[in-house]
Amino acid sequence: MCKSIEVGKHILNFCIKNKYEITPSKIQKLLYYMQGYFYAKNNENMFDEKILAWDCGPAIPEVNAYFTKYIHENKGEPIVANLFLSDAEKEVFKFVCEKKSVLSTNELIEITQKETPWVYVYKDGVGKNDIITNEHLKKWFGGI
Repeated sequence: MCKSIEVGKHILNFCIKNKYEITPSKIQKLLYYMQGYFYAKNNENMFDEKILAWDCGPAIPEVNAYFTKYIHENKGEPIVANLFLSDAEKEVFKFVCEKKSVLSTNELIEITQKETPWVYVYKDGVGKNDIITNEHLKKWFGGI
């Protein structure tokens, strides 16, 4: 199992290489998709950190803090990613990055805020900062 920040480093490098917009929020949304697809397919987490329902959609606080600082200080420079993904992780990483990283941060926020896992947990702000559980992810991503 990976750490979300390490997977986020791979996402950052993928987006830089392909000249896609990169923001902390975008990294978090892509991680949400990776966790969802990975859990639905393998019945285990791709990473340990919890995904929370924030105002801006699914979020991972550790990732937000790390990449807000990194992107501000390094202005789009690649980062060393000290993580080797398993074949199953690579498959999900590639699928999500190829399908979703072309979207802007705002598009990803809009889309994730219409998806059942976030909508169900967030509940018009009542569930702000609550965990989007594996059960929510599996039910949604298993049906896609």
